Amino acid sequence: MDNRNKIVFLILVLVQCLHSVEEYIGRLWEIFPPARFLTSVISENLEIGFLIINIGLFIFGIWCWLFPVLRDYTFARGLIWFWVVIEMINGIGHSFWGIC
Repeated sequence: MDNRNKIVFLILVLVQCLHSVEEYIGRLWEIFPPARFLTSVISENLEIGFLIINIGLFIFGIWCWLFPVLRDYTFARGLIWFWVVIEMINGIGHSFWGIC
């Protein structure tokens, strides 16, 4: 895998982190039913559940970049595509909910 792809993946993880901060400031867990459900699975305190999910996602993304992606592990491409799919679902889900 070339360095450009590695950098683009890191940017994807960092942009998701910024997106999570924006969702936190907007208190997404209070207004978006899927976020409310997911956070309630983690904690009765929805804000804490939201933080745990998003901090965990960020840590997982950085781990993916530091180890599988930077070191060219054989499964790195699969992890990158996993992230791409998650981001697409996130974008489509938010857009769909905003339209409805």
